[in-house]
Amino acid sequence: MPAADIKSAIMTGHGVGTGVIHAAIDALTSTDSGIITVTPSTATDILTFNFLTPAVTGTVNNVLHTVALTVPAGTNVTNLAPTITLSAGATVSPLSGAGQNFTSPVTYTVTAADGTTRQAYIVTVTIEASALIGTGAPTSHGSSAAGTTATITTTVTVPNIYTHTASVSARTVAPGTPITVTADIINKSTVNGSKKITLYVNGQEETAQGITVNSGGSSQLTFYVTRSEPGDYSVYVDGVPAGSFKVEMFRESDLILIFSVTMLAMAFVVGLIMIWRKRQEYY
Repeated sequence: MPAADIKSAIMTGHGVGTGVIHAAIDALTSTDSGIITVTPSTATDILTFNFLTPAVTGTVNNVLHTVALTVPAGTNVTNLAPTITLSAGATVSPLSGAGQNFTSPVTYTVTAADGTTRQAYIVTVTIEASALIGTGAPTSHGSSAAGTTATITTTVTVPNIYTHTASVSARTVAPGTPITVTADIINKSTVNGSKKITLYVNGQEETAQGITVNSGGSSQLTFYVTRSEPGDYSVYVDGVPAGSFKVEMFRESDLILIFSVTMLAMAFVVGLIMIWRKRQEYY
């Protein structure tokens, strides 16, 4: 069936089946041959980020790329398993339903349906602190006897430190040439804090550094990477892509330099030969 007929059938609900979502039409494009292809989405939104136990709904900010949750006092946050929903076709790492230690902010990276577009989200969990106050009659020691109780709830604010951007200093290098990886680290909270920032090369942990960032401030962190084996290397800083670099035996600039030197040497030799011949003719 030609693409135009399939689109018409979907829109009318005839010939293809009822209950078809019309919004899906926008994702379909037709070629001259009438074949319908689907353009993968580049959306990387977190739609919901919740805990089932305890029952907590997270506040997702798809502009600042943050998620904030507040759990009741006494909650053990070292192994909480979030339930996450995403843009259509997108995936997330760490996975939805996997237990995580939220004693400090955790980076979740969403990969769009196209398989290449990525966005890092910083997830912060705040624990409510509570205290009980006795309101019964005073005892002989001046303290309050057991009676009705009142709960005082305070919010403990933890630092929200995350990698904002990252970059590599060069795209192509010779074996053994150091690459500089620069990362901009931001603290979005109202308290000072520290965090370990990890560098990954081709998905493997390369090294890590600790950094302290003042509230509302930013700081820059520098890593150095060296590779002797030719190949392509992808670099991430705490889930944020910094780019990639290639190690080549001879870079293009090196080849140009070698060629230029060779041509100069040949011209010098030819010049000497011509001078020698003229002298021979003279004598």
